Amino acid sequence: MPKYSWNIEEILFEEDVKAMFHTAKTKREAVLVSLLWLTGGRPDEILSLKPENIDIYTDKVAITIKTLKLKKDGKFKTRERTLVFKRTGGLDTNIYLETIIDYVRTIPPDTRILSYTTRWAELKINKLGEATIKKRISPYHFRHSVFTWFARNGWTIEQIKYWKGAASIASVEPYLHAVPQIVAFENLHRGKTRLKPIAKP
Repeated sequence: MPKYSWNIEEILFEEDVKAMFHTAKTKREAVLVSLLWLTGGRPDEILSLKPENIDIYTDKVAITIKTLKLKKDGKFKTRERTLVFKRTGGLDTNIYLETIIDYVRTIPPDTRILSYTTRWAELKINKLGEATIKKRISPYHFRHSVFTWFARNGWTIEQIKYWKGAASIASVEPYLHAVPQIVAFENLHRGKTRLKPIAKP
């Protein structure tokens, strides 16, 4: 397992991700960065994607991700989630989305888009982090960052839970440290009298 030299509670910024995207040595590495940044998916979920999971339209792209994390009772709360992205052009072109589209179109049906192991993903992100922001990071830094930014941009708890493939608010709380009043409200709603510590951004 690669080593990390950055606290998972810290977040990535757009310029960090863009630097990793442009430093990627191969198209598949750029696609890995793009999928992690756009979806916030777990590494194994990203690596299980096939062309059939990505519907490409003129004005949007829908990515359907199978949730690969079970609840404690061994069942799925959300078996899959479909994430929809608007396609833009000109100066507003989403380079991550268009890179995914171009790459997916070269992959045969019923074939994984990135036919590699989670170990490969860990190592590639680790090295890209070292090369750009001088820190060893993991795919989970993307996941944490995506949902933190969602919270800061006013996404609701239900929206974040769905996008994350989460069963309860407990798994979303770490991403809401930027808006503690929301966590306080939800805890009161659930009858809690004390809040869990919330890390500062």
